[in-house]
Amino acid sequence: MRFKQTGLGILVLIMLITASIAGAAQEVPDNYRLAAQSAEISLYVDDATTYIAVQHNQTGDIWYSNPINSRTERDTLAIVYYNPSDEMKQMNNWKDSIEYGQYEIESIDNGIRVNYLFGQEWWDDDWLPLMVPQDRFENEILPKLSDKDADWLKSKYKLIGLEKVSEDNQRVSITQLPNQDQQFGDYVVVSPGTKLSDKDKSTLTLLLVDTVVAANNDLTERADLRLEHIEQLIDMPAYVIDNTIRPWDRTDIQNLMKSIDYTPFEIAKDHEANKIIPPKLNVEIFRISVEYVVEGDSLIVRIPMDLVYYPVQVEPNDRYITGVSSYFRPTNRSEVFDHFGQIGGTLVDFPLYSINVLPHFGASPTGKDGYILIPDGSGALIHTGVATGVQYARDVYGTDHTIAYGLAEHEFVERFDRYIKERLYMPVFGLREDNKAFFAIIEEGGGIARIKANTASNIIPHAKVSSEYVLIPFGNISLTETDRTEELARRARGQIKAYAKALPEEDIVIRYSFLVEEESTYVGMANRFQEHLVRKYGLEKLEPRTDIPFYLELVGAAPVRKSIMGIPRNVITSLTSFGEVQEIVGQLDDSGVKNIQLRYLGWREGGLIPGIPNRVRIEEKLGSREEFQDLVKFLQDRDVGFYPDVDFLNIYDTKYARVNLKRHVAQSLNRQPVWLIRDNLFQAFATAPGQLNNFIDSFMKDYQNLGISGLALGDLGTQINSDHNVNSTVSRADSLVINQDAMKRLNKEYGLELMINRANVYAVPYASHVVNIPLTANNYNIVGRSIPFYQMALHGYVNYTGTPLNHASDLDFAVLKSLETGAAPYFSWMYKEGTEVKGTEFDHLFPNYYGDWFELAVEIYDKMNAVLRQVQGQRIIGHEMLTENVYKTSYENGLSIIVNYNAEAVEFQGVEIEGTGFKLIREGEPNEAF
Repeated sequence: MRFKQTGLGILVLIMLITASIAGAAQEVPDNYRLAAQSAEISLYVDDATTYIAVQHNQTGDIWYSNPINSRTERDTLAIVYYNPSDEMKQMNNWKDSIEYGQYEIESIDNGIRVNYLFGQEWWDDDWLPLMVPQDRFENEILPKLSDKDADWLKSKYKLIGLEKVSEDNQRVSITQLPNQDQQFGDYVVVSPGTKLSDKDKSTLTLLLVDTVVAANNDLTERADLRLEHIEQLIDMPAYVIDNTIRPWDRTDIQNLMKSIDYTPFEIAKDHEANKIIPPKLNVEIFRISVEYVVEGDSLIVRIPMDLVYYPVQVEPNDRYITGVSSYFRPTNRSEVFDHFGQIGGTLVDFPLYSINVLPHFGASPTGKDGYILIPDGSGALIHTGVATGVQYARDVYGTDHTIAYGLAEHEFVERFDRYIKERLYMPVFGLREDNKAFFAIIEEGGGIARIKANTASNIIPHAKVSSEYVLIPFGNISLTETDRTEELARRARGQIKAYAKALPEEDIVIRYSFLVEEESTYVGMANRFQEHLVRKYGLEKLEPRTDIPFYLELVGAAPVRKSIMGIPRNVITSLTSFGEVQEIVGQLDDSGVKNIQLRYLGWREGGLIPGIPNRVRIEEKLGSREEFQDLVKFLQDRDVGFYPDVDFLNIYDTKYARVNLKRHVAQSLNRQPVWLIRDNLFQAFATAPGQLNNFIDSFMKDYQNLGISGLALGDLGTQINSDHNVNSTVSRADSLVINQDAMKRLNKEYGLELMINRANVYAVPYASHVVNIPLTANNYNIVGRSIPFYQMALHGYVNYTGTPLNHASDLDFAVLKSLETGAAPYFSWMYKEGTEVKGTEFDHLFPNYYGDWFELAVEIYDKMNAVLRQVQGQRIIGHEMLTENVYKTSYENGLSIIVNYNAEAVEFQGVEIEGTGFKLIREGEPNEAF
């Protein structure tokens, strides 16, 4: 291990000044040195362990990468990889790098970089010289040892040479070597400078033969040895290790070689000089670097992808070939070929599946008051005070359908069992302990990230949260059994894994912020995330209108299964025609519902299951093109936002436009076109990312002629699918960038206002409206309670709503949740009654008949509008649970909304909130309720 230090004197001076200011600050342990510093935080590193510590300069609070004195939580990086037998393997940088001294710390601008080599580069046996030329042994090894160690080492080796047979140097008869004349020619074994007895000569001869045969791949038994294999001993005698030494003597010799830095590279020279197998570097190794940089009040953690190495097309080490697991034990080259030949030859890969970064950072011990923040759904808290030993791991931004293809999450679930889990919309996590907290934002690599958390247990007494990154995903390929694959098929249970071909190009970058005192809450974390979004994307505050939006989703046409003359057929059925849209909107407007934002589904040819989006053809069952233009004008005259819906990432193979499976559709890792069950309802193909811009360009040529200023995106802001087409591979990380650029083009280049469905946070900068975002988290056992983290980050910058209120299982709860989170009302309707779709695959639309909901919707809008219009364009600056099931959301203009989910009334600061009710209050005026 070695490290470089620059500007250390200046840093130490800054540290002393800071320490004097901090006064009674916590003390950083002596084994840590100052590595970088800003006005807000200081970064320390322990050179012996590569552990880091971050200290808040004002309060003196410290966050450690690893719990102090922990014997188990000792790694700062952990990897998962697969060997050529498709077995999952794990390494971490403590036991597979640091303990071997295989790391380097170097200074970079305002930080450090730590370079790790995972996997023992040399095996212990590689440090054991079997034969060393006399000159090198006596001049390059012994002089570096103490006299005692030199004498001991020399006693474990025998000096052996070859001399011509002579009268004074006769060959002795050896039963085990009956053909010495053929094997040694005119030469006999000697020990220069020593007169050997016949017994000693016999012993040394057998020692030499056994050593050479065992360490030469061309020899299998003693009789195979010839003079050509040992002729170098004629002019260059060598010390040969005694084959009677005890195992602990071998270990001591290895340690002596390490102590004098007589490396396997040197030992390889000795072995090659003696025509025996030299030590070879272990191919099962990985190189990963991590950078820690102080930037203002944040620590930037980066893993440069160009410095990540994993073994690709390497020749297996002999010791690997002779057995690595219970499933794969080929013992010779032909068996190796039988195992690997069918999948590319005898060269093998060790795909690096994932990296877990700082898995123990800021870990909180059992008994400490606090919680973990995870971005599950709207956001969730995991309480850390009690050791429950529960784990959590979920992918950021949901499922990559290309990778999931063929796996369990790709399968259809019966509707009566259907529970569509909310995914992770934000690349964030955090942990609070007492009056301090850290908050992490994944700035790069969010598309391949997974959030992992666990509460403390009796074995691991710390709660913690971190991020893992899937670098080389895999898919499964089913084997067709042949004579050659029968055994492999048995071992692999009929499947082998197919891996992505390369690492993603995007670095992994995590920004850790450190919050203290009043800011060390999930509200403080949400404010930090909001600041990040504003800084990164240039978000601007909304200009509030008089009234809040009323989000209305209308379903146009659908291919409903009907019996025509006894034959079942899909018949395009109008559920809300162009004229009926005008009728519904007109009734709402006349009833005083303002700021209507209309999302229109199923308006294209084919209805809810249209052709590929490379053109715009209006569904004729809804009306003529002229009637559609009349609708557009009607909505413009009524100041109604109009957002016809389109899917670009999910395409349907219909009679209206045939899908080209090779060109239009993403390919899975098993080289199959990827299809998915969209929202667990319809089968669709996943668009190849490389086709997205072509679809958009073709679509917009027609769409611009309609004179519509808005567009609703059904899937572009919510899905990220990779593509493993051999001719145009696109990783999930790159696919995210493609999707983001497409939304930017639609918004900026084409000048469209976008309504984005279930928008992941990277889509928000391009949205005027976001619909169907979660207002709660998933009800997992590990979740303590839901929080409106997503809404706290967005409110005041973009209009949003949850899921349609008429689809809620508990309408009162859904309305209260909308008020608590600042979400506008949203209804999904159709003009036709639900019986039109009952018993069909569209029966989920049964509760959508607008006549059943119209009066109630107007009432709900009036009630919500009276409250939420007063906080339009205002940032959420506070959120808290006042008591069980009673929450207060505070806004920057001094207004707060209190919601009571209990059936009984509660009182807060002299104001009574009725059961399943709410109140709007002004801070500082506790008795004034609105």
